[in-house]
Amino acid sequence: MTKPQGFVSKDRNLHVCKAEAATSASPADEQPLLGEPEQPKFLGIELVTLKKIIPLGLMFFCILLNYTILRDTKYVLVVTAKGSSAEIIPFSKTWVSLPIAIGFMWLYTKLANVLSKKALFYTVIVPVIAFYGASLSNYIHLQGFADKLLNVLGPKFLGPLAILRIWSFCLFYVMEELWGSVFIFVLFWGFANQITTVDEAKKFYPLFGLGANIALIFSGRTVKYFSMMRKKLGPGVDGWDISLKAIIVVVMGLAICGLYWWVNTSAPLPTRSKKKKEKPKMGTRRRA
Repeated sequence: MTKPQGFVSKDRNLHVCKAEAATSASPADEQPLLGEPEQPKFLGIELVTLKKIIPLGLMFFCILLNYTILRDTKYVLVVTAKGSSAEIIPFSKTWVSLPIAIGFMWLYTKLANVLSKKALFYTVIVPVIAFYGASLSNYIHLQGFADKLLNVLGPKFLGPLAILRIWSFCLFYVMEELWGSVFIFVLFWGFANQITTVDEAKKFYPLFGLGANIALIFSGRTVKYFSMMRKKLGPGVDGWDISLKAIIVVVMGLAICGLYWWVNTSAPLPTRSKKKKEKPKMGTRRRA
């Protein structure tokens, strides 16, 4: 009766040895194979990853720098314009910003179903940059027509009529509202999720928040620099117009498009599953 018990104990010890061997072999499986070359690194980060993260960080910096400058400029243009006042702000948010935001959402869902991601990005950003590059002047405003309506309707309609009076500045106000919601939350983060893996997102997405704070600091210095540049211009030259074009169109808009193009053409994108899936169609209505 004692011999079988000895054999059972030996078998149990054998099983424990096998479990320990499997446990100790698991870290070796995570190491790269002998024939696989190790990727070059800089500061512990693979260069392949840096080709995506650095342009993404610069894109985020440019978008937020542009957003901060536009946010500070829109109130100056709208409130201090001729024939306008602070009363125009609530009317602009309700009767201009809200309808245009709803229309843009509907148009974006339709374009997302027919265009590729690259074409959709350029289709959205290029018209906005072109609008900011256009001249913002009081010569195109309907000052005389708004004055006639104000004499008929009375001073109670000063706020709504100011939207008609300075319609180009109101569009500038609306475009800035769309810049913060569309370009940051839709275009940038959609592109970042497209080209980064889950592990890369865990490591580098918090660093993008630091870049946002740096963009706020640089925005103040940038506005101060272009404000000093206005003093050197000749008489009759609109300094704000030139400053906005230099900041938004030449520096920021083209930089964002250039970085987006470089990442799509040069940076290695993560490999996805080769199984073809039907592209879900975007829509504004809930389907049963």
